[in-house]
Amino acid sequence: MKILLVNQHPQDEIGGSEIQCDLIAQALTSLGHEVLYGVVNPGKKEYDCSYQTTGIENPFIGSYYKTLKNFHPDIIYWRFHKNHLFTVSLIAKFLGIPFVFAISSRYDIKPWIWKKPRSHPTHGTIHKVIQGIRYLVSFWRSTRTLWNYLGFFLVDACTSLNPDLLHQLPVKRQVHISNAMNKEYIPFTWPRPYVVWVANLKSSKNPERFIELSILSQDMNVDFVMVGKIQDPRYEFISRTG
Repeated sequence: MKILLVNQHPQDEIGGSEIQCDLIAQALTSLGHEVLYGVVNPGKKEYDCSYQTTGIENPFIGSYYKTLKNFHPDIIYWRFHKNHLFTVSLIAKFLGIPFVFAISSRYDIKPWIWKKPRSHPTHGTIHKVIQGIRYLVSFWRSTRTLWNYLGFFLVDACTSLNPDLLHQLPVKRQVHISNAMNKEYIPFTWPRPYVVWVANLKSSKNPERFIELSILSQDMNVDFVMVGKIQDPRYEFISRTG
């Protein structure tokens, strides 16, 4: 079987979904399938891996369509959230290629996501105009999210790492598949009892909840340790505190 996986690559951006796509690609290749990893916004021309890779670059839709026409996959495994979902699923439907969407978080199943722009002191007309532009941009992004949500009506199946997120989308076939992880590790020790956060720091993962938990547990003689790349500037303060 010819299988196309679409996501960023862990050699460019280390994250849970990227690591899992890499493991899936390796496993399917070892089973004799022809796997092509469509790397979104590739950071290099070649990747050190056991399967084929190809870059999906801007203009994104044109690059994606070219990949489908050149590779002719039997199935598409999409793990790049709702980005471009309506268009890419429509193209797959037009070409008769089954399309599987992987749910990675609760934001993937929401039809409308409104992120209020950060408030700034508004002094004078120019500042008010800038704030108004911020609201328009935020509204446009939310509208785009709704538009891409319509792509689920064209999706053939969904997988979810969290069973609680199943059966909340207009997709007939949905199945729970737990996360996978590489067994290789570097030994780690800590001198005191600890609770560890292992994930990139971004708003969709709510790292502030972990910080709140650490504050509520100050009398428990337990350390709270965070390991992950700061992907949102609003969490830069974490690296400056201890």
